[in-house]
Amino acid sequence: MRKTKVVTSEDILLKLCQSATAVLTKATDSPVHHAAMVQKIVKTSLKPDIGCFVLFDGGFSGLVVINFSSQAALEIYSNYMQHMGSQKKN
Repeated sequence: MRKTKVVTSEDILLKLCQSATAVLTKATDSPVHHAAMVQKIVKTSLKPDIGCFVLFDGGFSGLVVINFSSQAALEIYSNYMQHMGSQKKN
């Protein structure tokens, strides 16, 4: 008898965090890490300097909020642009 693996919402959220981290790491050619924080919320706001919302719906629905301090956002953006071939300005 074959056992069916149950995929939980935590499994999906962990995969989402790993995917976002992998994309940013590849795009910037530098290590990017995430703080795994999952919570149910009723009201959403952006607290740090730069953030974004991504809403998804389907078999699993939710809202992803990614927040960055201005320093972290600038570092990620700068590394991304350099990795894409832009020259670094002094």
